[in-house]
Amino acid sequence: MKKVFRIVLLYLGGIILFSQASFAQSIPEMPMIAPWENTLEYEWSQKEVLESKKLASTENLDSWEHRGNYGSLSISSEVFFRGNASILI
Repeated sequence: MKKVFRIVLLYLGGIILFSQASFAQSIPEMPMIAPWENTLEYEWSQKEVLESKKLASTENLDSWEHRGNYGSLSISSEVFFRGNASILI
């Protein structure tokens, strides 16, 4: 009988302790906002660039080719990021 009483007492004590701990914690706002300094984008933006090179010119189709049955390649001088033209796929 004493053993059963101890088990019930321990069980009830555990329920009381864990229920109070869950009330003390609040649910954070979702989605959580990550500080900019803790992001990979921030780490990469702080990294020193040792060397850079242009992979291919986007102002002409000399180094580009299209393969497949669908789509085409063309040059646009109206929409571009840098330079005078861009390649449209």
